[in-house]
Amino acid sequence: MKVTAMTAGEIEYTATVIDQLKMSVPGSGKPGTPLVPFEDSTYIFYYLFILVMPIALVNLLVSHHSLNCLKLTIRGFRCVL
Repeated sequence: MKVTAMTAGEIEYTATVIDQLKMSVPGSGKPGTPLVPFEDSTYIFYYLFILVMPIALVNLLVSHHSLNCLKLTIRGFRCVL
């Protein structure tokens, strides 16, 4: 999981997930109430976020560039891809 997080860039896996799983809710009245109650869901959503976000960002950037090239081509300029 840490290697997957490192491929996405500066996401600090230990500080975002592992440390939060060990903490409890401050001022909850009950000792031991976990800050993150569903560990399995946390891992699933974190992994999906790391997997989907770079793909979505690249798709948005490519579509933005393609739209700008289309606008330039319509105006008569040449666009280099």
